Amino acid sequence: MAGVLVPYCYLIVIAAAAATGLLAVWTTFRPPAPRTHWTWMVVFGILSCFGIGAAIVDHRASERDRTATVEAEKTLQKKVDELRESSLKLEIAQSEAARVQSLNTELQQRLLTVSANLTDLARQNIYTVTGGDSFCYIACGGLETSNGSRAMVIQQGRYPLYDVSVRIVDTATWPATAKQYTIDNIDALLRQTKIGDIPVSAGALLPEVVPFSDSQHQNFNIFFSALNGEWWELLRLRKVNGRWLEAIRVKRRQGRVERTLFERVDKGYPTVAGHADWSE
Repeated sequence: MAGVLVPYCYLIVIAAAAATGLLAVWTTFRPPAPRTHWTWMVVFGILSCFGIGAAIVDHRASERDRTATVEAEKTLQKKVDELRESSLKLEIAQSEAARVQSLNTELQQRLLTVSANLTDLARQNIYTVTGGDSFCYIACGGLETSNGSRAMVIQQGRYPLYDVSVRIVDTATWPATAKQYTIDNIDALLRQTKIGDIPVSAGALLPEVVPFSDSQHQNFNIFFSALNGEWWELLRLRKVNGRWLEAIRVKRRQGRVERTLFERVDKGYPTVAGHADWSE
């Protein structure tokens, strides 16, 4: 409403000023008659009142516009401040969300690590109880007697072995021995020996002497069983310069694949093209 009044006030002030000026010029060049003097005074007064009133109205309208402008500027500044505060809060929220996400990622990684450690610990416990991938082998070198040799069972691996049994087969006498199998003598002919438990990095001496069937070379196929499975050993002995030397190879079947677990050949042991002869 103030914006509509201001132009009209301007027009009234201009019209009043123009009318007053014209009347002043008119009365200057054509003085009014004495009897109309008061009439002209009244007219001048009315025009002056119109001009003063219009000026007052214009001033008040201008003040109202100025006040409205100041209020609008304050409101706009308040909105700008609120927008700035909202932007700051949004940045803080985004930063917090990123921090929480980083913590979640770190926590998940730690949980995965703990889970893997627990799984590995459980596996280690199972292996400790069952024997895991440990094995043992028999060595005869340096333990020979007049008719054979004592045999040392040596443990290999990080876990102890439990309920170990061994069966030693002399490949030279096996074909003839196999023909003598009966229900009554099969256990004796197979030479099954129970060893029991073997701690880590320990050994056990077989209670019986392993007989030799030849004075110069000896081939044994040795079969082991324990709580953690079965494996076998190829033990080959050759007499060189009056001293028995041995070649040892230990193997285990994993699925359909035979994997060599251990191999040792004494220095000076006869070889073919640099390799021990593992045939029977």
